[in-house]
Amino acid sequence: MAVHMAVKLDLVDALSAADGHTLTADELAVKVVKAEDKAESAALISCILRFLMSFDVVSCSTKKGPGSAVLWRYSLAPRCWWFTMNNGEGSLGPVAVFDVDEPTALGGTPAYNYFRKNPRLSTLFDQAMAHQSLLVIRKLLEHPKVFDSIEVIVDVGGGTGATLALIRGRYKHIKGINMDLAHVISEAPSLKELFYGTQY
Repeated sequence: MAVHMAVKLDLVDALSAADGHTLTADELAVKVVKAEDKAESAALISCILRFLMSFDVVSCSTKKGPGSAVLWRYSLAPRCWWFTMNNGEGSLGPVAVFDVDEPTALGGTPAYNYFRKNPRLSTLFDQAMAHQSLLVIRKLLEHPKVFDSIEVIVDVGGGTGATLALIRGRYKHIKGINMDLAHVISEAPSLKELFYGTQY
């Protein structure tokens, strides 16, 4: 839940954008919180980050501030890399948000029925799946032997075809067939090297 809130409140991306510099909870509150009461928001942010610090998700250093008060300054720890947007290289951030929002919101409604009525959650689900796939497929692409003998890959539930596009970009001999629900395929970019099925 703490990772969920850190991602949802953009704390992870704000720390990532700091490019190695440390930030206090007050500085983060100014950057990411729209509420007027920044002091209360900063206190809550500090609680989230101190909890994450205990799991080495964020790092923290202290120094004396005005009036001998202790200032806690936060930065990203190495394992937090998985939750940043990583310049489009894949992230578990959307997954962390979706895994909490989705069960809470559905209330027993079948997921895809709910997504049709809730574009925000539908977009979040698509982002979560796409970023998670990017992390996995980029590692697989580092091992050519996996793909040498493959002629055709059918990606069932392949979303907008991003995974197949990455594979085809590296291994031109593979034919890619992307299968998904009709409304998903309709939003997929037109890529000549992929055949898009309409539905599975």
